Amino acid sequence: MAVSKRQAKGRALKTTSPVSGRFVSTTTDVVAPDRVADVKVLDSQRASQKGARDKLIEGAALLEVSTGPGRSETFTIGDDLAAYLKALRAQIDQVVLPSVLARLLKGAAPIAPEKLAQRMLAVAPAPAPANKMAAQVGPEYYDTNGVKTILAGPGAEPISKQAVEHRRNKHTILALQTTDRRWIYPTWQFRDHDVLPGLADVLTTFHPPHAKRDQAAPSAGSESESRAGVPVARSETRDEPFSRWSVATWVTTPLRDLDGLSVARWLLEDRDRDRVVQLARRTAAAWAA
Repeated sequence: MAVSKRQAKGRALKTTSPVSGRFVSTTTDVVAPDRVADVKVLDSQRASQKGARDKLIEGAALLEVSTGPGRSETFTIGDDLAAYLKALRAQIDQVVLPSVLARLLKGAAPIAPEKLAQRMLAVAPAPAPANKMAAQVGPEYYDTNGVKTILAGPGAEPISKQAVEHRRNKHTILALQTTDRRWIYPTWQFRDHDVLPGLADVLTTFHPPHAKRDQAAPSAGSESESRAGVPVARSETRDEPFSRWSVATWVTTPLRDLDGLSVARWLLEDRDRDRVVQLARRTAAAWAA
């Protein structure tokens, strides 16, 4: 797998995947030419897929991810990420696999390895917008697939996408839309396969049950006016009087009325729910004035 220095400085390079053997586009503007040699051994057709993947991680060179039937994307990985992947693989070997086998030996129904892998991947945080508002509200998020898995009972099949949409439409879950129209959900709001007790009461105070449409405006990163240091953005529709991001920012902002805690922290510590609901009502009324 010879690559010239001139090629390595370019934006992208068509190369044969060391994992699947397919032609893939590899981003190379961050790959040092002397690191390309790390994956030369993987060009051999005699190497197994598992061995190739192991070598990719250990060599800290390239990592291929499937993006659909016959399609894949290849990323460059550095030493820090390679160390993380190695530690993650160790946890799978030492913790996950023994636990799964123990459950099977106790009579649990087996689950297809592919499905188990999908569920594990679903609960890994999804990429979030890179801005201060998203960092405060999160900083970690699930995507819709993650929520489908989280809201299912232990060992149960993920709930349907429609069930998640229903909760999103009813504002009984903190759902936020990014500028590229993705729905993301702060991870802190989930406990014991459900939304944190009391949070739905707070959210529906800002978005009454009579709301008909699921349209959020603005998305993360858009402009908003400020009241008492908390961003406040009006929705573009009467059905949703306040933007979801404004409510989410208020929920995660430390407040004097809550002894310096945020609503999120207050609920996480199982404090008086009626107090935060009353505060939410006063805040919604002030925003609407």
